[in-house]
Amino acid sequence: MCACVCVCVSSQVCLGPQQAPVFGLHVLRLISAQVDCSLTDLGTLAFWWSNLAHMRALLYQCKANLTMPSGVCDSLLPQVGVLERQVFDYVVQYLWEGVLLPTVTEAAPIATRASAATTANKRTQQVSTR
Repeated sequence: MCACVCVCVSSQVCLGPQQAPVFGLHVLRLISAQVDCSLTDLGTLAFWWSNLAHMRALLYQCKANLTMPSGVCDSLLPQVGVLERQVFDYVVQYLWEGVLLPTVTEAAPIATRASAATTANKRTQQVSTR
């Protein structure tokens, strides 16, 4: 887990109910900006997706243990969830468009050529046996 997630959650506990939501929103905007700048880097996207999942879990835990005012958690949890989902969608989109589709589209012509060659060989064998 990234140290920034722990720092963010612990800072919110220390800041109290007045400043914690503002701090949390700033952190989420910074993470969102970092993600937007890293749309072509799968490692960075996975890093932030993992950290957002940890942040959401820590916020739930803080809410359950009452170490953070409930209003702070209630205001941040939905936004962390939305951002986590957005980053997950970026990861899936990158894998789909950057890894799977190119692999399939490159393999398709090879498979078609192999199939055509096999069909041609069968026809040649049929003609020669007649």
